Amino acid sequence: MERTRRGVVLHIGTEKTGSTSLQQFLRQRSEALQRCHLWPARCAGLETSRLLATVCLPATDREDEHLFSLTDGSPAARAALRRHLLADLRDELAAIPPGGRLVFSSEHLHARLRRADDVQRLQQLLHEAGVGSVEVVVYLREPVALAESLYSTWIRSGRTDRGLPPDPADGNIRYLCDHPATLARWRLVFGDGAVQVRLFHPQALVDGRVESDFLAVLGCAHAVGPAVAAPRVNPSLAPWGLELLRRSNALVPRRRAWQRWGHTKLENLLLRLARGRYRMPAPQRARYEAFYGPGFTALVAREFPTLSALGDPGRRG
Repeated sequence: MERTRRGVVLHIGTEKTGSTSLQQFLRQRSEALQRCHLWPARCAGLETSRLLATVCLPATDREDEHLFSLTDGSPAARAALRRHLLADLRDELAAIPPGGRLVFSSEHLHARLRRADDVQRLQQLLHEAGVGSVEVVVYLREPVALAESLYSTWIRSGRTDRGLPPDPADGNIRYLCDHPATLARWRLVFGDGAVQVRLFHPQALVDGRVESDFLAVLGCAHAVGPAVAAPRVNPSLAPWGLELLRRSNALVPRRRAWQRWGHTKLENLLLRLARGRYRMPAPQRARYEAFYGPGFTALVAREFPTLSALGDPGRRG
């Protein structure tokens, strides 16, 4: 009976591991994926599937901008949003052949579902929808490189921070970089065998690309064909370009349409002139490396014993 039920694949990120590129690839190769019995999900959002995380947030969450863009945040509105997604999920599962798998790719599943209770709400939603098997795929990146890439994203989204938090134990940074806690949370809910862990490192990824690696994990690389090299979706800016953009954010907030238009023009110009990689100041980087390095080294040795001799896992931006 279980073989005839539709399964679900949850790609949960983590952040700064090529999720946007993978999501675009899945959308573009949708027909080819179906030959391998994989259907990119549409019911929670065609690319980022953010709604899947949104409906599983705790009732106390009052900060999620996506939730409040869709509802007034009241319990009744939240419940209605969940019912609509559940109905759409059931319909989408029913539309694929028995034994097929629905694929959700969303770094928001990791970013927003921060406690085991949140992940359990997701498990309950999938159970109510009639899902058979659940596979969780997670990519992990060296924490210091992740934090540096995250700072670039902050500035490009309009923030004005002068740098990363000086304390590597800062709550938000620690959550995003605490990979052992991430694995423990998802394995607790879905089981060790359901969580497939991959290392975001150019030498560890199949063909050096997250798209090819993801297909290989799901056993359909040959059916879909190789990933075609494409420009990076979220290229990085050199430090001077980031600083110029940061100052622009402070002087001209992105509240009005013309302000957002101006920032887009400036960012596009900087992407042509100031490609590079941000690195935090050496003393701060040393503190981050001392805080996260030993734990990540132990995790790599445990989860990827044949890859523990690889070089800097953070080189890929």
